[in-house]
Amino acid sequence: MIIEKELPSSFKKVLLEFSSNFSFKWFLHEDMKLPNEFRNIFSGRIHWDLHSLPQLKEEIEYWSDCIYPDEADEDDLIWDNKLAFCSVGNGDYLAFDLTDGVDAPVIYLNHEKGEGHGYKLADNFVELLENWSRLAFVGEEDDQWLPFTKDSVSP
Repeated sequence: MIIEKELPSSFKKVLLEFSSNFSFKWFLHEDMKLPNEFRNIFSGRIHWDLHSLPQLKEEIEYWSDCIYPDEADEDDLIWDNKLAFCSVGNGDYLAFDLTDGVDAPVIYLNHEKGEGHGYKLADNFVELLENWSRLAFVGEEDDQWLPFTKDSVSP
């Protein structure tokens, strides 16, 4: 299976100079109590694997073509021209928005078109890693990282 899309330059840089396959995960102790605004945070995780990209591309195309094909619906259009690099585990994805040039921004794709759907997480992959590392790679699910965002377009 082939990707047939140019990988964003910052992602290629990380794949070539750091690792093509990376996974980091942590969990809070079950007795740990967080302030109410952070109540949904229970873990942290970041991962990617170059070899998973073709499968993720196929999954995103399915969501775009079969589940959310309505070109008149802005939330459906968010699925178009995306390349996922990370399956969140709850059916959501972290993906590159390939409509924005050589070094694509990273966005969140929510399979239920929930609150974080279409949020821009970073201007590029390296910025995502830099910003997210400051939050100890708080969980990938949108209800875990949303408390740290200002709005849907400001990483």
